[in-house]
Amino acid sequence: MFYRKKRALVAVSILSLAVAVLFAGCQKVEEKVAYVVGMEEYVYGYPLVMMDVTREVTTAAVNSGEYSPPINQFARIRTYVNPDFKNVVRISVNSLWSFRFVDLDSEPMIISMPDMGNRYIVMQAVNM
Repeated sequence: MFYRKKRALVAVSILSLAVAVLFAGCQKVEEKVAYVVGMEEYVYGYPLVMMDVTREVTTAAVNSGEYSPPINQFARIRTYVNPDFKNVVRISVNSLWSFRFVDLDSEPMIISMPDMGNRYIVMQAVNM
């Protein structure tokens, strides 16, 4: 699944360059057009690449640890993190975290949460 996304990112980059060449009328691509295309690729591609690198680093574990669960397993950060924590960019230092990366290629997954009573909880799903 993740390798298909990398290939798709490369295909989008090549396609955007091809479109830039076509819009330039098969003439030499002007520097401004190339700059804009490069910036668009960076803006849309960089977050995907960083998320994939984060996934690879985070899930490179055989057993679930506090900061590194394998694919489809939860990790729980049971204490407040130190401000020097760098596994995730800008993690909240005053919250407790549970997280996982899921692979939905084979089947969907259901995530349920118990009634939290008066406590505050955030459930976030991010699609790369």
